[in-house]
Amino acid sequence: MRDFPFAAAGAIDLYGTLPHTSVRIPTVQEAPMPAKSARLEVRLTEDAKQLLETAAALEGLPLSAFALTHLLKVAQGIVHERRTTTLSHADGLRLMERLESPPEPTPALRRAVKRWRLRRG
Repeated sequence: MRDFPFAAAGAIDLYGTLPHTSVRIPTVQEAPMPAKSARLEVRLTEDAKQLLETAAALEGLPLSAFALTHLLKVAQGIVHERRTTTLSHADGLRLMERLESPPEPTPALRRAVKRWRLRRG
């Protein structure tokens, strides 16, 4: 391992070295990165910017990468929360019962369907 000081201990077994040996350790499935052409501009106070820069530095990230990572995480959470409906066990059973054996259509619903079919042609 002394010939490969950058390799993690125990990660690579080497039995001799060649003059032009390179080691590639894949981390995740690599896919081509989409082109980044969209921009987002934010106006903020100096205090807010300083706080973000400090947090980014503590994470070891550039400010833009730190901001994008955390903005995307929050946005994904909001989208998931707003697009997901959680039912209690009793409500889930009631919904399944209605789906499996729906009630008979009311006269008003029958009239509405007739109007819709006439408009649709």
